[in-house]
Amino acid sequence: MKKRKLGKSGIEVSAMGLGCWAIGGGEMFPGIDDSESVRALHAAIEMGVGLLDTCEGYGPESHSETIIGKAIRGRRDNVVLCTKFKPYQKTESDIRKALEGSLNRLGTDYLDLYLCREGGYTPEQRDIYNTTLQALQEEGKIRAYGISSDALPSIEHQVKHASPVVCEIPFSIIKRSDEALAFAETHGLAAMNKSPLGMGMLTGKFNKDTIFLKGDLRGRTGPGFEWLTEYFDNGKPHPDFLTKLEAIREILTSKNRTLLQGALAWLWGRSPVNIPIPGFKNTRQVTENCGALEFGPLLPEQIQEIEKILL
Repeated sequence: MKKRKLGKSGIEVSAMGLGCWAIGGGEMFPGIDDSESVRALHAAIEMGVGLLDTCEGYGPESHSETIIGKAIRGRRDNVVLCTKFKPYQKTESDIRKALEGSLNRLGTDYLDLYLCREGGYTPEQRDIYNTTLQALQEEGKIRAYGISSDALPSIEHQVKHASPVVCEIPFSIIKRSDEALAFAETHGLAAMNKSPLGMGMLTGKFNKDTIFLKGDLRGRTGPGFEWLTEYFDNGKPHPDFLTKLEAIREILTSKNRTLLQGALAWLWGRSPVNIPIPGFKNTRQVTENCGALEFGPLLPEQIQEIEKILL
């Protein structure tokens, strides 16, 4: 269970990766310590978790990629690097320029996995990025490619017109992308689960009185942040989910798991193609996340019991 394949690529990865958005810092993730980020990445690699997911847009001047580049010096063979180009990259030259920038910051001459971060593309523009990704693979600059999208039609289009191995979708006990997951299973894609801990809601550290620090992403409301309403209500933890979380706490913490380890175990039990990529800010969080692998997935009957409670 500790290893899974990236679709039909043959690339083997740890069954859990790390989402590296937060270590980019910036105004949405204030107080990030770069030295601690490097230590946390080293700890993950030593524990056998080497799938690192980032994006050219994570942090000011793509700082997340820069930090990963520092952390993997001398360790490149122990990691599977995944990064994404942002939605405004509309032409082949744009995408190639974005890739070169990412490679420079990551300190490598190839990527294991390159994803399009879908958003607002026309079918014609999708054809451009699909053709470009295929060309980059043939040139050896990327080993495989896929798509990061909340929209099933975008994933379907790429499968129809190209050869992706991964779809990166939002998936957790709180927020499901059931149709996209079923599509991935049917078409042999790995499903990398972004926000698998519900932006921290599934760690158990929030309650109805939680107030987020000024600037914290989770406290934001208004245009551009509508997606956060899945997790938060006017910048505070959603009370309905806090109630449901208490109802399933005993199941998630079986076998002496922590709550968040149970949330990851639910994902593994939910589908054999799921690869959660929880975020982190320090070594302690990485250690707890990686520790979930020792317990393995929830049992089928536990998955069924959770569904009865939540639905």
